Amino acid sequence: MFLKQLAKVPLDDNELKEMVLSDKLWPKRISPNNFKIFLYTTEQLLGDGSNSTRQFRFQEDLQHFLRLESPFPDIRGVHRSNENNATHPEYMDICSEKFDRLRRVLLRQGRISSRWILKKFIKSDDVVVSDVDHFRELLKTWGTDPCQKHKVE
Repeated sequence: MFLKQLAKVPLDDNELKEMVLSDKLWPKRISPNNFKIFLYTTEQLLGDGSNSTRQFRFQEDLQHFLRLESPFPDIRGVHRSNENNATHPEYMDICSEKFDRLRRVLLRQGRISSRWILKKFIKSDDVVVSDVDHFRELLKTWGTDPCQKHKVE
């Protein structure tokens, strides 16, 4: 699903055309709804342990958005069933040279998506973001190749 489909911001003709023509497998259409959206990144959800105040604030904002009475537990301490050292045949190392072309496509899409989200989507009254400055900084990394730091070291 595209964020554009949620009809939280007006789309110009080019944005609408791009969305509709982007994927022939799953037809796209605008699906307006009356619900607000709490938009976050996985980095905000999981935190990095360096800023417990920021992490607490995120959990508190999400709790209030969902109208929960009890606070969330620290999600970093919750066991994840998909976290282990097992390898699977479908595992891929995105930093491998054979995926350079795919990675360039993903990085380009990351830059396009982050720009649209930052310039347009989060300005909607129906979109809620915790710590908008931190959210902006995180989205600006969507076009940065995470493999470059591995190759330099």
